[in-house]
Amino acid sequence: MRRSAIVIFSVLTVISTMLFSGISEDIVTIPAIIDVVSIEQRLKVELVENASTGYTWSYQVSDPSFLTLVSKETVESSVDTPVMAGSPSTVTWLFSPNKSGFFSLVFKLFRAWEGEETAIDVRVYNVEVRDGSLSECVPQYVNILGSSSGEVEMSQLARVILQENPSTGYSWRAEVSDTAVLRLVERSLLTESDSPGVAPIVDLGGRQEVLGAPVNVAFDFQALKAGISLVRFTYSRPWEESEHNKTLLVGITVAR
Repeated sequence: MRRSAIVIFSVLTVISTMLFSGISEDIVTIPAIIDVVSIEQRLKVELVENASTGYTWSYQVSDPSFLTLVSKETVESSVDTPVMAGSPSTVTWLFSPNKSGFFSLVFKLFRAWEGEETAIDVRVYNVEVRDGSLSECVPQYVNILGSSSGEVEMSQLARVILQENPSTGYSWRAEVSDTAVLRLVERSLLTESDSPGVAPIVDLGGRQEVLGAPVNVAFDFQALKAGISLVRFTYSRPWEESEHNKTLLVGITVAR
């Protein structure tokens, strides 16, 4: 059986061309994923770094009470010879969920003495922990998390595709953490031919009835300069204020 279900709002990769400010731009679609896991599972993140350059991964949890770090293991690359200075290493983190609920885990790659604001790469993991036990539905003890992250060039637009159901009053809105790096240029509805294969909305909290068909919504972001930025998406009714609205993060790196 497959590992615990991953709710994928968009895993579609779209490469197309569009006109923006008179320049032909490629569109790169960034995945927005929620990993649904059991509270009994261990959560695994595996990344590559090169400590000899000073760049190492550091992580933050949106709510630290959700996670406990079980282990961190670093394995240096080698092929029957001593490891040379500058060789990359694979770092593996293993976490244990402490309670059910939703949180985001954000890894950034930077030199510790230069500070987090100088990060050159980012990985984002959105996780929903459920109370369900490990059974035939959730057979794997270790769950490898899927990343809601991607990279674009200065000549490209970053696109995130989500689904919403207008008949319920709920819609997505986006907030960019670093507006010097990214700028939201368009929010548009996509036709079936624009986004084939995108899965329908799955479990947005159970607060809305399915009254009509969901629609695909594209958020296009222009790269303004090299760097990284997080984009927070919130699924809510504009006229309501609630602490329980569904949110997810996406990390976008603009290549140097």
